[in-house]
Amino acid sequence: MLLCSIFALVPFMIGPGACIAVASVAMLGAGGLYTLATSDMLAHTPRQSVPSTTGITTFVQSLIYITASPIIGKCVEYFGNYDWVMICSGLWVLPFTIIWLVDASIR
Repeated sequence: MLLCSIFALVPFMIGPGACIAVASVAMLGAGGLYTLATSDMLAHTPRQSVPSTTGITTFVQSLIYITASPIIGKCVEYFGNYDWVMICSGLWVLPFTIIWLVDASIR
């Protein structure tokens, strides 16, 4: 969660190398969150339903990306850069991950 949330710091980095380094670390955190969320979901899924559940989850993730892309595009068009998109993307991770972790019951 903390690694992923540092994505909000990218606009404050000086130079492209620092931006890439911080964004790369943030993506490590995002990968960890995907893994935890997927394992928690599948832990609650009956064995015979795992393929269907995985397919539906992938479908929903794709819909979220399809929905978010135009919103992100409008924000970039409005502000003229990706700064607010990166800040908001990094900051929303904290509260929603905490809510999920409080409710998660990984076995």
